This record gives sequence, structure tokens and C-alpha cells, in this order.
Amino acid sequence: MTVQSQGSLEARRISSGEACLGSVPPIWVPDAVATHCMNCGVKFSVIKRRHHCRACGKALCSSCCNMKFLLPYMDNKEGRVCQVCCNALLRAQALLEVTENQNNENLTSDFDSVPQDFAPRRCFRRR
Repeated sequence: MTVQSQGSLEARRISSGEACLGSVPPIWVPDAVATHCMNCGVKFSVIKRRHHCRACGKALCSSCCNMKFLLPYMDNKEGRVCQVCCNALLRAQALLEVTENQNNENLTSDFDSVPQDFAPRRCFRRR
């Protein structure tokens, strides 16, 4: 196997993992285990609260878990997600849109191919 084909396999593996992200509830890291932010390492306290990413389940500070995303497993309601998952979810959404566009290019009307319950997913910064 060549280096290029190994990279292609890895890209497919990442893409399939990203495609599942947000589709099923994550297993949350228990509060007792997470004494520090799993991204930046800041120590949690009474003032610096921990938040769980609704996509990956990691315990993070408010600075690292400050995005919202419409998650399928939450009936497409907004859930707090970390910046890493938000970026992965956006990449997966873009890949899905490209695939759908390729599959639909033979249709006479793009409007006919849009599902009735279609709602584009986006990241929103928490206020």
C-alpha cells in the first residue's frame, strides 16, 4: 500500500466518523473524572464551570464549548458543541451537501429534491 492510498483511507475513515458525529448521543465523560478542560486544560471550579459537548461528550470550559449546532439525535434542536466538533460537523455537512448535489444534478428541479423538513445545520456562537 502506498503512502497516498493510506492517506486516502484515513480521510475516508475520518469522514465516516464525522458523518456519525451528532447522529447518536455521545457517552459523556463523568464529572468526577474531568477536573480540567479536555481542550485547554483550565481547572474547573465554582466559577469556571464544566460543560459537556453534546456531540462528543467531552467536558470543556465555556470558552472551548461555546458553539451551538442542530443535532439529529436531539430532533435537530440546538445543542452546545465544542469548536472541534463544530468544525467536524460543518465538514460533514458540506460533504453531504456535495454528495446530494451530485446525486440530484440529473433532476429537472432542485426544489423538488429538497425534503419537506430540510433545515440547514449551522454553528452558532453562544452569547
